[in-house]
Amino acid sequence: MATLALLPPRAWTRIAVAQVAVFGALLAYWFYQIEFPYVNVASEFDRLGQMSWAEMADGMFSGTSEFRPGQVFAVKLLYDLVGPSRLVFRTVELGMLMLLAWQFFLLLPPRSEAAWFGFTVGFCCLFGLHTARGIFVTGLPLGHALLLVSILLCSSLLLLRRRPSIGVDVSAFLLSLVAIFHIEAGVVVSAIWVVAGALRLGGARWRTAGVVLAVCVLYGTLRGLTNADPLPGPFYTETGFLFQENLTVAEQQARFAGRAWLFHAYNVIATLLTVLLSEPRSGVFFAGDALVNGTPVRPWQLLNWLTSGVSTALIGWAAVGWWRTRDVDGKTMILLGVVVLGLNSALGYLYTRDRIPGLAGVYYALLLGAAATAAWQRRSELRSVGRRMALTVALVILATGWVYRVAGTLLWTRDMGWAVRDEWTDRYDRLGGPSSAPATNALREELRQRAVSRELPNPDDDPEWMQAYFERKH
Repeated sequence: MATLALLPPRAWTRIAVAQVAVFGALLAYWFYQIEFPYVNVASEFDRLGQMSWAEMADGMFSGTSEFRPGQVFAVKLLYDLVGPSRLVFRTVELGMLMLLAWQFFLLLPPRSEAAWFGFTVGFCCLFGLHTARGIFVTGLPLGHALLLVSILLCSSLLLLRRRPSIGVDVSAFLLSLVAIFHIEAGVVVSAIWVVAGALRLGGARWRTAGVVLAVCVLYGTLRGLTNADPLPGPFYTETGFLFQENLTVAEQQARFAGRAWLFHAYNVIATLLTVLLSEPRSGVFFAGDALVNGTPVRPWQLLNWLTSGVSTALIGWAAVGWWRTRDVDGKTMILLGVVVLGLNSALGYLYTRDRIPGLAGVYYALLLGAAATAAWQRRSELRSVGRRMALTVALVILATGWVYRVAGTLLWTRDMGWAVRDEWTDRYDRLGGPSSAPATNALREELRQRAVSRELPNPDDDPEWMQAYFERKH
C-alpha cells in the first residue's frame, strides 16, 4: 500500500481511464449484437417512417398520458436520416453511455489513491445497480429516455461547480427544457436548479431558479392544454405489491378504493428503498417473502442486498461527517441528494418499476463514490494497525461486490441480445407475427431476418452456477 501511495496523481487518473476503456470495450462487444426488438420498436419504426413531421408534432401534443416529445423527435430524426440502422443507433446510444461515464469521471476525479478507490466503487455502482439496466441496456433505439436525462443531470451537477454567471443561467434553462420535455422524470433536473438557486448553492442564484421555474410552467401549461390525460390515476397499470408480482388494476381498485393515497405511499417508499437496499424489486419484497413464506433466496439476491445495505450505511456515515464538519461540498451533495432521491421516488407513485428511480440510482452512485473516498482517507488516519486492516478489508470486499455487480450488467447485456432474438423467433407469432400491410411487413421482415441470422449464446446453456450467482435477463 505504501508503494501505491507514492504513485503520482496522473498515474491514478490513467488507471481509472484504462478501467473505463476496458469496461466500454466489453460492453460494446455485446451491445452491438443487440438487434431491434419486435415489442415497441418494430411498430414505432413503422409509425415514424410513414408519419410526416407535421403529423408527428400533432400526435406528440395530444391524447396520451406519456408526454415525451423530445424522445420521439430524436428517434424520428435519426430514423429519417439513416433508417433502421442498428449500427448507427447503437453507436449513438453507446456514445451516450460513454459520455455519462466521462461525466462521472469529472464529478469524481481520481487524482489520488483514495479518490481512485472512490471512483472505482462509484463507477461500478453506476453501471452495476439494477436500476441502471432498465435505462442503459434496453434494446430500444437510443435507449430509454432516462439515459439522456441522466447525462443532463450530471451536466447540471458539473455546471453547479462553476461561478455564478449568465452562461450558467442559460445552460440551466436549456438543460431543464430538454430534460423535462424528454420524459416526465426530467423534472428532477429542474428541481436541482430551483433548489440550488433558492439556497444559492454553487453556480446557481435566484435568477437561475426563476428561469428554470419558467420552463416548468411552460411544460405544465402545454401538458395541461394539449394532453387528454395530463395526470393519470389513481390506478394506472399492473405493479408489484408486497409479495405479489402483478397486482392488476382491478385488484388495486378492489383493495384501495377510497384510500388510493395508501397505495401511492407504498409505491413511493418502495421506489426509494429499491435504490438504497436493492429491495423491493418492482414493488415486490423478495426478502420479506423469503422470511414469511420460506421462498428460496438465490445467491445473487443475497449479494445484492449485502452490497447495497453496506453501501447505504457507508453513505450515511459519510453524510454525518460532512454535516458535522461543515463541509460545503459535502452538504451540497446531501441537500441535492435529498432532492433527487425524494422527487424521483415520488414520481413512482402510480406504479413501481426498477427503471423509474434511474436518476436516483445515478446520484446514489455519486454519493457512494464520495463516501468510499472519505472512508479510504479515514483508513489512513487510523493509528491502530488492527482497525486499519479491518477497515481496509471491509472496503476491498465492498468494492469487490460492486465489481461483481457490474460484471452482472455485462452478462445482462449479453442476455439482452438473446431475448431480442427470441422475440423474432419463438415468440414472433404470439406477439403479432407478420402484418397485412406490405410496407409494414417489409420492415418487420427486414428486422426479423437480421435478428434470426445473428448467432448468439443461449443463456439456457450456461452452467447452473451462472444462473444462481448472476441476475439474468433471460
